[in-house]
Amino acid sequence: MKNKSLISGLTAFALLLTPVAANSIAAQENEETVTENVDDVANDVYVTDDAYITEDVYVTEDVYVTDDVYVTEDVYNNVTEDVYGTEKESKPAFSDIKGHWAASFIEDATVAGIFKGFPDGSFRPAQQLKRVQMASIISRAFGLETTEKTPFTDIAKYDASIENEIAGLYVHNITKGTGNNKFSPEANITREELAVMVYRTYTDLTGKTYTAAAKTPFTDLNGVTAEAKTAISFLYENEVVNGVSATKFAPKAIVTRAEAAKIVLLTLDTVNQ
Repeated sequence: MKNKSLISGLTAFALLLTPVAANSIAAQENEETVTENVDDVANDVYVTDDAYITEDVYVTEDVYVTDDVYVTEDVYNNVTEDVYGTEKESKPAFSDIKGHWAASFIEDATVAGIFKGFPDGSFRPAQQLKRVQMASIISRAFGLETTEKTPFTDIAKYDASIENEIAGLYVHNITKGTGNNKFSPEANITREELAVMVYRTYTDLTGKTYTAAAKTPFTDLNGVTAEAKTAISFLYENEVVNGVSATKFAPKAIVTRAEAAKIVLLTLDTVNQ
């Protein structure tokens, strides 16, 4: 009887323990399952087609990186024009062109390497130009420099690079000088002379001829050459010049740096059309 009671007691005790063991096993299995699910979730959260999450940085296609390379403010402050070439940073900040009618032309002509500013940070848009300066500007703009010689006897004092720029205009029939084998480099250049120079540049580089479609509105062209009238008409029809007023071109006025920036830049666009 004692043995039967002992067996019955042990059986009952075993039955009491069974649910605990079963629950422990199930919990262990559930823990493994949860762990696997967590790993899967981690993979889904940290690496997706659209996003990548790290502990410190959350990068999405819409916030930091887009097809157009959107740059955050912190990064933008460190971007240079050499890396990104952003318009904001590539434009020169001259101290004396804010609000000037030719500001955009001056900026674009400077970025293109046609003009340079002064060491004090100014552009000096109203400064008048000499023939030697205009020759350099046109040569740089249209890539006309050459080492060929000219018949001009009054340019020997200049640096070889300037002589090459003047020679470029001579070789391309853009300038013939002022007579007697002279270029007159230090003489001021007039609006009439500049009109002829850029018109000859256009015809030489494109091989095209021009016939005026209509008469210009300018009433002050008496006394200018026939070629100059054609050149002025060409510039007017191509919206390179508008005149100093609705009816005045001022052919004998001296060209300023601002005027030259606009005329050369727009003529370059016309040549490249």
